Amino acid sequence: MRFNEPDTYGEPKIMKFPGMIARVYSPILPPEERERRMKEIRKAAAALLESQERAMRNLQK
Repeated sequence: MRFNEPDTYGEPKIMKFPGMIARVYSPILPPEERERRMKEIRKAAAALLESQERAMRNLQK
């Protein structure tokens, strides 16, 4: 799958809650594209945790 190529989506997962219904569509990705996206997610999560730790340390000073 090329970058900027539109994703293809599978059947939605339907979740029912009081007062609403959520339909969650997941993209159908080749393994290498899924791994590339997961690496980006892990990197962003690590950056978020690091910034949160810095903020907590600054509050304790």
